[in-house]
Amino acid sequence: MQTFTVTHVERDQVAATYPLVREIMPDMARTDWLRFARRATAPSITRSSGIMIARDEGQPFPSGLFCYHTILDPKYRTVLCADHFIALHVLDPAPVVDALIAELDRLAERLDCAAIRSLVHAGGSELAKRLIRTGHVVEGAQFCKVLRGGGAEAKPSPFPFIVPNVL
Repeated sequence: MQTFTVTHVERDQVAATYPLVREIMPDMARTDWLRFARRATAPSITRSSGIMIARDEGQPFPSGLFCYHTILDPKYRTVLCADHFIALHVLDPAPVVDALIAELDRLAERLDCAAIRSLVHAGGSELAKRLIRTGHVVEGAQFCKVLRGGGAEAKPSPFPFIVPNVL
């Protein structure tokens, strides 16, 4: 059985995450990812934002990641927001996803968050199913309008992209 350890990405590890990012965002330039990741991993007292990686013990490169930040919310107080989940593994990505989802709860606890909000992009139905199995619910829909200079064009996705009866 494989064991995955989930930890913060340190600034000197950022470049090793780029091959994962290319899998879900093939148009992402290396320089753009490095710029984003270095800002997200900048030292802070609270560590209220960052990137978490899942690593198969004994392997030098990560098998998964998610980006996160906290927000203030009138309903839930402080919310942990997670985005850009990536889980790649030659045999089975499910244990990577499970390790990342388990870390969401631990991270939310450390950051004193009252809720976790995860953004699942189109094509993420397996992630959505695993989130639902661990107590997450579909709370609404998120929309995006890219403004001038906002980077890559947003591509529409089918909504709802989660099939009924995912349990």
